[in-house]
Amino acid sequence: MSKFLETESNSDELKKSLKATADGLRRAFAEALQEIGISVTRDAIRGAPIKTGELRRRITFNWQFEGDKGFVEAGVGVPGTNSEPLIYAEIQDVGGIVRPVKSQKLAIPVWSKFTTASGVSGVSARDVISNPGEWGLKSTFTRENSILGVTEGGDTVTLFARKREVVVPGTRYLSNPSEQMERGGALRIIRSKIEQELKK
Repeated sequence: MSKFLETESNSDELKKSLKATADGLRRAFAEALQEIGISVTRDAIRGAPIKTGELRRRITFNWQFEGDKGFVEAGVGVPGTNSEPLIYAEIQDVGGIVRPVKSQKLAIPVWSKFTTASGVSGVSARDVISNPGEWGLKSTFTRENSILGVTEGGDTVTLFARKREVVVPGTRYLSNPSEQMERGGALRIIRSKIEQELKK
């Protein structure tokens, strides 16, 4: 999931700039595109929700020229980068409803041992049921809306809540910084780079 930003280098400032060379203007525009990408990526990483941290690690950007136009693509799974797509990247940004595909209900981790300092771990109900001993459990069993476990001490704990669907609120971790650039942030960066080039 990524956002595509487009801007042009043939602005009035460029056309009126007789002091700047074509190479200098192209260099300034390239630097501006890189700064735009860095800015969007930095803000997206700050705004991305933390679970395992995988979403934040995969946010990146790429940029390119095409004639007088420049393109910046930022997000997860951006072509031309090492970032691999994540199935939940888009829904974390815009929000939506998650429903089970291979089972009747989703299993949502709720036991405190499944929680790390950065959020809920990536533990699956199938793994816990298959190897309860790894979690200090003697056994597990299922009720209509819960998966429970029996600890070594004989206590019963709720491991997972079972739901038919989960509403995920959108964080707009990528949409907000992208839209800020479209509303004028990109143009300000381009103008700044051109002014720096003209002063050389």
